[in-house]
Amino acid sequence: SMQSSKSSFDIASFERNNVEKYMLSFYVDCASTTTGKMSVEINDRNVAEFVPDCGSPLAFDLAPSYFVSGENDIAFSADAGRYSIQQIKIVPSFKDIQYPTYYFNIKNEEFIKIINETLKARMKIRFADSSHKEFNFRINNIIKRVDISNFEYTYEFPKEDLLQGNNALKIEPINTLEISELKVEYFNP
Repeated sequence: SMQSSKSSFDIASFERNNVEKYMLSFYVDCASTTTGKMSVEINDRNVAEFVPDCGSPLAFDLAPSYFVSGENDIAFSADAGRYSIQQIKIVPSFKDIQYPTYYFNIKNEEFIKIINETLKARMKIRFADSSHKEFNFRINNIIKRVDISNFEYTYEFPKEDLLQGNNALKIEPINTLEISELKVEYFNP
């Protein structure tokens, strides 16, 4: 008789759109002396067939086309024998993503005020939701790490980080990040 088990997992659309390949890995423990052929299906498509080497880790590289944004199913089945499948991991490898650089200009007059601390500049980001977010941002290549669960984030630029003329700002997400508004503004301290 065929023995099979099925479970499901979620993939964010940002991940699915930027992934190069997935690595599926797991352990197979044999619960009987009989061994048969085992197969793995993702979203009802066969991705691997093998006779398991009991107690050993197995790994397969899989094309992103097997996966969808949202809910995905993975199923293991065997035509003989009884197995326990442990430590199932599906790990994405990403393409090199180029994040945009935003530029803002500080005119001479404002720059003098910033140096004299009669004017300050800040960045305000509004997000699409208040889920947990991790990202790095660079101001003129000085890197800052941010870890928040909030709808918005405000950062006051230290005057040492700013340049007269063009300033470069880059945001590099670590997990999925949806920005609804990004602005740089002056304010009086």
